[in-house]
Amino acid sequence: MDDRGGARGNRQPVLGAVFNPATDEMFTAKRGSGAYLNGVPISVTTPEAIAGCRMIATKGFFKHKIWTTPWPHTENTWFNSIAYRLALIAAGRADATLSLTGKSEWDIAAAALLVEEAGGQVTDATGAALTYNKPSPRMNGLVAAAPKLHDLLVARTKPLAAKDI
Repeated sequence: MDDRGGARGNRQPVLGAVFNPATDEMFTAKRGSGAYLNGVPISVTTPEAIAGCRMIATKGFFKHKIWTTPWPHTENTWFNSIAYRLALIAAGRADATLSLTGKSEWDIAAAALLVEEAGGQVTDATGAALTYNKPSPRMNGLVAAAPKLHDLLVARTKPLAAKDI
């Protein structure tokens, strides 16, 4: 962890790795040096709309009664591992992943760096920057995507981020 700003709670990961042994995929990143899949540079996709994008989230997420307006049609897939979901965003195999449920910092720190180094953005569900080594290791949900899509998703999740679906 890099002690950006010197204050506890402002630390950021400087190295990240996610390995999927079932697919023999090794995702790696070093802050300021890009992200890689098995040694080959990777980058996020750059969709400019929610409609039609490839989301890693459960279908029930978009149909839940908490949403006051329906979500546009998206292509949905699901992987249980939040680290692998983030790695897939970094590699451009999906456009975004999101969750309103709390996440632990140790589950996302390495993979969030992958997304950032691949040109994407990762925040909590309110759009707040992720910080690590805080007294509570829980993050308030998660939104990860290329910057423009990220902002569109946060606009939808931010009002409801405190709710647990």
